[in-house]
Amino acid sequence: MKTFYVKPEHRNAGVGQQLFDAYLSEAKSRGALQTKWQVLDWNEPGINFYLKNNATIEKNWWNGKIYL
Repeated sequence: MKTFYVKPEHRNAGVGQQLFDAYLSEAKSRGALQTKWQVLDWNEPGINFYLKNNATIEKNWWNGKIYL
């Protein structure tokens, strides 16, 4: 799993949009028909960013994990 994070000092400069566009472009080049990622429910700016990009935000999923 990879985590993409745009530092506050680089926000509102188009960096996040370029990163997201590159992510979608890579998925398309690999023949993907869908992509999925996670955004935390408290991250309203992130949610709004994805909604602006026509994403569907699934609100009913909970993630589980076990550290071994």
